[in-house]
Amino acid sequence: CITAKGVAHYKAWLGTPINVGKMKTMEEGKFFFLGMAPAEKRIAFLRQYIDDLKAEYRKLCEIKRFTDENQTAVIQKSTQMICGDGAAVDHLKEVSGENDPEKVIGNLYAYQMYLLAHGLKGVQSDIDFYEEILEKELEG
Repeated sequence: CITAKGVAHYKAWLGTPINVGKMKTMEEGKFFFLGMAPAEKRIAFLRQYIDDLKAEYRKLCEIKRFTDENQTAVIQKSTQMICGDGAAVDHLKEVSGENDPEKVIGNLYAYQMYLLAHGLKGVQSDIDFYEEILEKELEG
């Protein structure tokens, strides 16, 4: 059950800008110091990282394929579940400022798909970036 305090906290949190500085990962620190490693270690690191990124990209593509194929059903099922719980509907309306639960769920789903698309673009960009570096390493 969502409390009034929880709704207020959520609204305040959602109203704050994204902290871009927190979007970087600790793992990027490894790359920062990679230049100190021997060439064979750098190449092995880059190859493994590129393979891992490609595996992540494939997973995200599978999620996108599934969500594209099932979008309408997911929204309808989610709406039915929410609408079956009067308190959930009331909380959803209060948090969103919308009266139509299906519209709220559609908006939520859309933003989740925007994030998925962003993730796909980001991973592809990372693959391209690290493949360029690997090429430079292999050229010597």
